[in-house]
Amino acid sequence: MNVSDNNHNQGASANATVTSAASCDYAAPTVTLSPANLSGAAGTKLVYTVTVVNNDSSTCNASTLMPSSSLPTGWTTAYSTTGLKLDPGASGNFTMTKTIPANAAVNTYPVSLNVSDNNHNQGASASATVTSSNASCSHAPPSVTVSPADQSGAPGGKLTYTVTVVNNDTSACAAATLAPSSALPSGWTHSFSTSGLKLAPGASGNFTMTKTIPANAAPNTYKVSVNVSDNKHNQGASAYATVTGSACTYSSPSVTISPASQSGAPGSKLNYSVTVVNKDTSSCPSATFAPSSALPSGWTTSYSTASLKLAPGASGNFTMTKTIPANAPANTYGVMVTLGDANHNQSATASATVTSSCVRAAPSLTISPGQPKRSPRHAAQLHHHRSQQGHRRLRRVHIRPQLHPPLRLDNLVLHLRTQHRPRRLSQLQHDQDHPRRRGRQHLRRECQRQRRQPQPGRLGQRHRHDRRLGPLGYPQLTQRRAGPG
Repeated sequence: MNVSDNNHNQGASANATVTSAASCDYAAPTVTLSPANLSGAAGTKLVYTVTVVNNDSSTCNASTLMPSSSLPTGWTTAYSTTGLKLDPGASGNFTMTKTIPANAAVNTYPVSLNVSDNNHNQGASASATVTSSNASCSHAPPSVTVSPADQSGAPGGKLTYTVTVVNNDTSACAAATLAPSSALPSGWTHSFSTSGLKLAPGASGNFTMTKTIPANAAPNTYKVSVNVSDNKHNQGASAYATVTGSACTYSSPSVTISPASQSGAPGSKLNYSVTVVNKDTSSCPSATFAPSSALPSGWTTSYSTASLKLAPGASGNFTMTKTIPANAPANTYGVMVTLGDANHNQSATASATVTSSCVRAAPSLTISPGQPKRSPRHAAQLHHHRSQQGHRRLRRVHIRPQLHPPLRLDNLVLHLRTQHRPRRLSQLQHDQDHPRRRGRQHLRRECQRQRRQPQPGRLGQRHRHDRRLGPLGYPQLTQRRAGPG
């Protein structure tokens, strides 16, 4: 602040603090309409109670909410107040009266209510059912049309039509639920997008009808019919369907099994390849063949696929596995496979031979003591045979005793003694130059041992060939014969 004149000019100052008021937050009020449904005859009044709660924040001013209603259309409405004034957080109520028109049709109608001001607009709903009417109801056949008027397709194809229906009853009538049906063409399967079309008087609606052309349908033009009906109505319409191309002719598929015969022991598995050819004409749909097998009875069967889908003229194959039971006797059995669906049933056969399994048993051994002494040539004959294979490293010895009479076990003792293959003479000669490895005396003993020949023996004396080596350097059979007793 300043004060001044021509000769003076002086000022002074002070402070002022401005505080802000709390802001107001508006919120939609809560509106309920009770009861949820009222019913009455034409001309009666239906009274609903409306409850409203102001949900604004506490800093807001009171609100005056005005009621209004738009449904049911044409019904008169009255309120117990023209406006409901409520502080934030407060609640209040009023009544709304609906008058059913004298010509109102028997039906259930939606009832609406709104409360609003400059800052609010909130609604609620209920329903009203008219039980009887002073106006008369007059039923009339509905209007039914099918589009398109004509369609064409090949056997097995599907044709879809749109059906439009208009309810021509007077306004005093209740809504009608019209169920569709179709009888033509005879034998054709059909389906609808709805099981029933509900229409109020004067209303319209539509649904689809799908017709499936049979696979064996002959080329021709067929009439297509549709009807809609309830207990008060029955109205039909028609269109056409043209079948093009040739009719489908089903034929038995070609089925083969390979190999034609197999064999195996009990418990083993036999795999058969099954080839299938679809012989239907080209106008037929694809066929799905499911395999099954009844023979051999009691054998378990598995398949590489549960079904085989083939177009006309196409072929395919799968594997069938048969498991031979563990107790199956040796024999030849018939194997059968069957392919089928609703229009086909064809079989093919092969065979399976069960071979006898090997059953090992303990050998019989009889020892008879006190047998008379026999000459060794009568007691046993030993046949030695050597064969050389590969790199001359294999040696076999066959022993075939002739037991006539039975040979006492203590008269024949066979021994195989393991010896290391001796070093060759050239290697030993080389060792002579290396005294640290072998001496000259040891070299002489090795050479003498290789040249030593067996001496013939007599009956009752021991014969040893332990130190004799074969041509490959491996030990020979050691043979001993004991004397009498």
